[in-house]
Amino acid sequence: MKKVLKIVLIIVASFFGLLIIISIGIAIFTDSPNTKTKKVGSNSINMDSIVSLVEKAKDFEIKEVYYNKKDSSFNIAITNKDNVIKEKDYSIEYFNNEFHLDAISNIEGVYLFEYVKGKSFKTKDYKEPLVFQSARQAKIIEKFDKNFYDKYSKTYTPLDDYLQKSLNDPSSLEYITMDKTGYTDGVFSIEGSFRAKNGFGALVINNVTCHIDTEGNISNVQVTQ
Repeated sequence: MKKVLKIVLIIVASFFGLLIIISIGIAIFTDSPNTKTKKVGSNSINMDSIVSLVEKAKDFEIKEVYYNKKDSSFNIAITNKDNVIKEKDYSIEYFNNEFHLDAISNIEGVYLFEYVKGKSFKTKDYKEPLVFQSARQAKIIEKFDKNFYDKYSKTYTPLDDYLQKSLNDPSSLEYITMDKTGYTDGVFSIEGSFRAKNGFGALVINNVTCHIDTEGNISNVQVTQ
């Protein structure tokens, strides 16, 4: 009786062992490809290709990479051998020509930041990027300029409306410069200068910065002389 029971147990164990082996084989040949497919989406492919290109550049060292799902933007914090990255050293045209970033259509924008030790994208320590455009972001900029840029006064209408209501003598207002300096989470950073008369009637030059979102809402206006 014991001998028969032993034989039965061996058969049962062998059967379950075979089932385990079959299950592992199915997992290897079916689940693995599916898992890989899930991991590699269009954004991953774009991010990997950009990182790969930038990593090959002789001038840079990538310190942190972050894909922001909220605004579909790809963010890179880099440094160079001198640990100094300046906007004028690396223009939008430079990065587009070097890495063809303006050809990427399914991410909203690619942003380059000067790496600073202790800062992190996850804690939103990086504020003003060195910006270069993707094809999608170029369309957003085109729409923003069409809706809110006045080519005659050479300024943005939300800012002009704000200054017209706040200046001592709005009729003396004359814009000197006005540029977009950044774009994050649907909000443009604007920086410029203008002439206007102060409370004493003297014509003075003022610097102005503000944020204007894609709906034309203005915030964080700062005017300094």
